[in-house]
Formats: sequence, structure tokens, C-alpha cells
Amino acid sequence: MGGVTTPPTPADAPGARVRRMRLADCAAVAEIRVRGWQRAYAGLIPRAYLDAMDVIRDAERRRSYERAGFRPDGSEETFEAGGAQVPEVGYVRALTPPPAG
Repeated sequence: MGGVTTPPTPADAPGARVRRMRLADCAAVAEIRVRGWQRAYAGLIPRAYLDAMDVIRDAERRRSYERAGFRPDGSEETFEAGGAQVPEVGYVRALTPPPAG
């Protein structure tokens, strides 16, 4: 069950600038992702699963994706967690390594 994530447009958030995530953004993105999941899926996914989510581990996982050259590809895969269908964005790795930096 895959889908495509629609990128935001300027009309969605006037004045906002959307750019690719950078390595330095990983901690902030992890904080938003983990806390967002914990609030959005409360009561839908078992509390133990949500409580086990960790901002530091999530940030490290994102850093490893970035360092390895993985990028979101716009697809979504749906998986089941505690009886709920949960979407997760897919990643793809380029055939050439990312530039150093």
C-alpha cells in the first residue's frame, strides 16, 4: 500500500521556506517526529510502542541515513502497529555517494 507524499507549496504556509533536511537538522527533526508520533497516535498505537520511541536514537538513525546518502523518495509505506495502519516515508539511496561535508 504505497502512496506519494505531496510536497508543501508556498500557498500551504505563506512566507515559509522549504528545503532539504541537512545533517545539522537531525536532532530537531527527530524531536518533532518522535513527539508528534507520541501525541498523534496516542490511543491508536500501544502506549508501550510510543513510550519506547527515543529522540536521541531517532536522531542518530537519521544522521546515519544522511551520511549514507539516503534521501526521502516521496513514497509512503503503510505498516501495522497495534492494529493501526501507520504510514512511513520511504527512502532511497543514490547510486553515487553524497558530496563530503
